[in-house]
Amino acid sequence: MELLNERQEAILRAVVELHVRFAEPIGSRTIAKLAGIPLSPATIRNEMADLEEMGYLEQPHTSAGRIPSEKGYRYYVDHILPAVEEAFSVEEGVLERLLRLPYEEAERALREAAEVLAALTDYAVVALGPDVDEAKLYHLEVIPLEGNRVVAILVTEDGRVFHRTSLLPEGVPRDVVEDFVRTAARHLRGKDLRHVPPAIYAELAEALARNAEARERAAEFLRRIFDFPSTSPVHLEGTTRLLAHPEFRSVEAVREFLGLVEREELLRSLLEPPAPGIVVRIGGENEFREARRYAIVSAALVEGGTRLGTIGVIGPVRMEYGRVLALLNTLLGFFFDRGREVEVGEDRLRDGVSGGGLSSRGGEARRIPEGEGERREAEKVPRRSSAARETPGSESGAQRAR
Repeated sequence: MELLNERQEAILRAVVELHVRFAEPIGSRTIAKLAGIPLSPATIRNEMADLEEMGYLEQPHTSAGRIPSEKGYRYYVDHILPAVEEAFSVEEGVLERLLRLPYEEAERALREAAEVLAALTDYAVVALGPDVDEAKLYHLEVIPLEGNRVVAILVTEDGRVFHRTSLLPEGVPRDVVEDFVRTAARHLRGKDLRHVPPAIYAELAEALARNAEARERAAEFLRRIFDFPSTSPVHLEGTTRLLAHPEFRSVEAVREFLGLVEREELLRSLLEPPAPGIVVRIGGENEFREARRYAIVSAALVEGGTRLGTIGVIGPVRMEYGRVLALLNTLLGFFFDRGREVEVGEDRLRDGVSGGGLSSRGGEARRIPEGEGERREAEKVPRRSSAARETPGSESGAQRAR
């Protein structure tokens, strides 16, 4: 992708941010009036024609207005977007409640984050907690119930608690089962649940049972204890907010989006970033055809090599990328920069891992250079406020979209 000169970047930036703001094609007079670029409408119009020829802008119909192409949005995200540290101070207080959640409630924190981000962005937000089979075992205990029923309680190192009711193995005394589980807990503590090989089941069972039949029953009992779903639930917020955008006026557009979010496995595949940090995928950059109408900005939250969860914002390609990246960077700071105490049976200290915000280039995670875009502050297009959207009065004469 060729680099644009400063004038072209200023005009592309104006088109992107004004189109995000008004949801309609942007003309040269609108840019001259609202973007603070010291050029005549005729000069701006000529530059816009060049940007269209280079593939950064598109003309959706015969009007004089233009909109960014996916290539234009990608250039904006990679080369023009101001540093995401710019202040959203009015929202920091809202996000503060995430900081008060104890670390052992990381999955709840993700759900809270999805709800808050949906409200602040007006997009759909998906939160995926850490997969169960990626968790490490901290504690395992069996508590007797009535008859030959017991409840197995499993606690992971990240503080999640699971329980499973099961029947005692026939022919294996209760005290033997309790010894069996204690031995299993010692062997498996600190191990990923997905990496516990079946050989350990047989080894432990052989140490506790004297005949082949009882040994197999004991091993099957342990397998039932660990028979939890391998993936965590998908939590979705903000669907109605997203569907209020102009891109979803048609019944077909609504149907396509609802069909996408109903497919949990597809959502998981779409939201999995290739590296820790924030990844931006725009339209056709999404691997799956069903997602190519959308921009998806996702963040993998990782600490000490353990994935704490993934959160993703789904919006139209006409997304307010700067706002979304700023909010997700705030969320990354919450998970990465804070030292947290964990109480699971006993107090243990987990050191926080510091990490900066990341963005992407073509789906590849990259760190956002500090201060990028600051040299353009003087020509910055005013950001969308929480007030009603303005009418740009572009040469197209199109009516306000929202």
